[in-house]
Amino acid sequence: MAFIKRDKFDYIVNTIIPDICSRKRLCEFFSIFHLPGCGGTTLVMHVLWTLKDKFRCAVLKDTTDITDYTTVAKHVVQLLIYETKEKPSRLPVLLMIDNFQDISDVKKLQLQIEDECLNQRIFLHKSPQVIIVNCMRIESSEQYEVNGDAICIQKSLSEKEQKLFDEKLKDFKRTNTNTETFHGFMILKNNFSPDYIQCVVKNTLKGFNFQDKHAQLFAVLVLLHVYSRNALLSVSTCKEFLGLETKADSESCKVEDGFQTFSTLVTRCKVVSNLTFEGMRVIHSSIAQHCLEEFSDLSPKVTKADITNFLLTTELFYKYTLGKQKLKLDVRNMLVGRQCSVEGEDSLFSPLIQDIMKETPEMEGNVLKKAERRYGTDPLICQLLAKYYYSKNQDFTMALEWAKKAKDRSSGNLYICQTISQVCVHKLQHDFCGNKDDPIKADILDEYLTLAESAAEACKETQQMANKETMTRMQRPNDYKTYNTAGHLGELQTAATIIEILQKTTLCNCLGQVLLGKMTIEELSKKSELKQYYYVLQKHKSYLLQLKDTMKDNFTFIDNFFVNLVPFFAERDKQKELTKPKMSSYFQQYTDLFCTLNTNELVKNEHMNHVIRVEKTRQCLERNNANSYTGILEYLYKKCSASTLENIIKQYDFILRSKKDSNLMDTVNFLYANVILAKIKPKSRNIKRYGCLCTLLRTIIHTTSDQILPLHYITVLLLWQETNHRLPIFVSQMKKSYSTELKLLSNGKRAAVHFYLGKGDGYAGLLSNRDVNSCLGPGQDISTQWDDKKIWKQVRDSKKLCRVSGEICKGFISVEGIKVDPMFRSQLSKEPGTRVSFFIGFSMNGPVALDIDFESKIHKPGLKDRYEKLEIHG
Repeated sequence: MAFIKRDKFDYIVNTIIPDICSRKRLCEFFSIFHLPGCGGTTLVMHVLWTLKDKFRCAVLKDTTDITDYTTVAKHVVQLLIYETKEKPSRLPVLLMIDNFQDISDVKKLQLQIEDECLNQRIFLHKSPQVIIVNCMRIESSEQYEVNGDAICIQKSLSEKEQKLFDEKLKDFKRTNTNTETFHGFMILKNNFSPDYIQCVVKNTLKGFNFQDKHAQLFAVLVLLHVYSRNALLSVSTCKEFLGLETKADSESCKVEDGFQTFSTLVTRCKVVSNLTFEGMRVIHSSIAQHCLEEFSDLSPKVTKADITNFLLTTELFYKYTLGKQKLKLDVRNMLVGRQCSVEGEDSLFSPLIQDIMKETPEMEGNVLKKAERRYGTDPLICQLLAKYYYSKNQDFTMALEWAKKAKDRSSGNLYICQTISQVCVHKLQHDFCGNKDDPIKADILDEYLTLAESAAEACKETQQMANKETMTRMQRPNDYKTYNTAGHLGELQTAATIIEILQKTTLCNCLGQVLLGKMTIEELSKKSELKQYYYVLQKHKSYLLQLKDTMKDNFTFIDNFFVNLVPFFAERDKQKELTKPKMSSYFQQYTDLFCTLNTNELVKNEHMNHVIRVEKTRQCLERNNANSYTGILEYLYKKCSASTLENIIKQYDFILRSKKDSNLMDTVNFLYANVILAKIKPKSRNIKRYGCLCTLLRTIIHTTSDQILPLHYITVLLLWQETNHRLPIFVSQMKKSYSTELKLLSNGKRAAVHFYLGKGDGYAGLLSNRDVNSCLGPGQDISTQWDDKKIWKQVRDSKKLCRVSGEICKGFISVEGIKVDPMFRSQLSKEPGTRVSFFIGFSMNGPVALDIDFESKIHKPGLKDRYEKLEIHG
């Protein structure tokens, strides 16, 4: 038996890879998720070995420092075309990648390889030219969604696999192979039994004494293995630490012997980094994990803080050239590298620091100070100390001191600089929560407002840096980092806290009037119960009177960012999911204070003065976040929103009856509300007829020359179904408006597709994500899985969308003179002039082509073909 064939092996070789070979993309990938130590990497290596005659197989090693995959892509394409001038003789590349941190990183590499193929004029013929096998270690099976193109290797064996391991054990016994210390094999053989692992660890660690050199070194290797992927110590470092280099017979003295009783739990391995060298590590992740747990049960116990401090303060570990830089980087990542939860939320600290907090509370500060001494000028360590002081110690003076040090050491780093605003905001909230006065005294209010102004100023600086950073990123090719919204969220958080504080003063009954400027601060001095606050409010007058506009501007900005833009690759918008609850809370505070009238009150009071009624109507619209097109667009994704939208349409209808009280955006918002209500409740009596809506639209597009993105979007959306010679102009205007309004925010993002071209007429010709999802299975979502061919097959089978035909031009598709973009340039992987069919999605950056297919025969449909909804290759 050459190797034990795992159950998933045949499925990968005989099902997944043949299926991928039938697809029409230059580079495809599939993922093998595996829990640590369960044989995932070994399985992939066996797959590569088996398929070496059908593919050019390669393994990408040492991905630690890779941020731009351009060089990797060039090497992969060089391997593809090496000594193969004739296309029929070219073997595709099967590339194994290991230890990537996120699926989006795999997609970045995929895109880079495809772009490099097109640069080398390698076009798609019958099957993908490169297949990536993404071997990704995960900490739990819930961490990633396993779909048809991914498998998960768990810590359990099937009956068939169990029998194969039993047979292999018999082979070893027949050949007198010692399996007692063959722990990696025996862990699998015993089906990852915790009892087996614990027994091995307990027996081996008997007599463990952290004062002994070999015990110290082993403990360090255990800590590195648990908290830093692929971290180790070089053999030469281990030898010197154990004193083996000074012995006369050091040539014959193996480093393993220096570990004494723990030698059975460590192994050598070859490290390919900037330098190639041999290193030492623990033999298995489960062994390392159990050792770490066992250390804390020893007497005296050895804590994670003890081992980390020893690792940070032992100079010899950082002395040797071999492995020195890698070790420093691994230890740093172990200290600063945070992990996202399954929900996508970031913790403030790395798993190691969190575990130290649980095991030995307050020792984390000691560890971080030693880390700061080890890493000297590293701003991230200073930032960690700032976070430690404001979140754990509530020592805001020390937190601010460390935050400023971090900023001084990295003045251009937005992520570092935003810590100052976080310290100010946390201090404000901490001081307010600890204040039991009701009402709050004037002198304390003064302190709070002073602190709020400092926090707001720091947030403004963060916003300015975010804009500068984005401009820089836009100059870099293949930079997918998204715009940092922390400054905007921090400013909203500060404003919301100040509202809470002001509501605990005697101002609460007239607070909204004061902040809106309808009651002057001078008037407060005439009221005895409010007189104490006069001088404080006068001192902070500028900040307070701008509070409503500040909040409104930030709501508009963040709505724009999350409604119009989505992740660049097909995935959930975790940033939006985390931000939404906070935004809802802040918006509720805002509307409760500034938009006090609701729709029912407006309906009941029929004899209200017209001017006041318009003002109150606008308040109702704002309360429902319907005073902007992005707020109205969000109703497309909300449940049970039809009745609210009907009221919104009535309110805009009332405003639009009086030209002097309405403006251009009122008409635009009215158009959006009708289109969205038609998708949510098609039989509603409040929906205007499609033709009437188009007529209203024409009256405003002929009377305005403004470059307004929402107007251009609704124009293309409503007039696409007509034979309109100005449509290419409208699309061009929309793209120009998008570039003006959203280009700065769009790094690492793409314009969201809110509608798709359907087969019906009028409103039926526009389908929403909800409409498309209705023909998909449970848990499937076209907005986050638009790159999944299997999902598009279901969409094709439903026959809901209209299939359009066009011709490949240079980087786009031309449909009767209209420019339609693919999601990725590499999707147009055939020569210009090739005809393609596709579905159309409408994004704020113009129409996009989805589910692109290369036509087998030439067919040139005109506009009439499309708008009569004739199906083309549907």
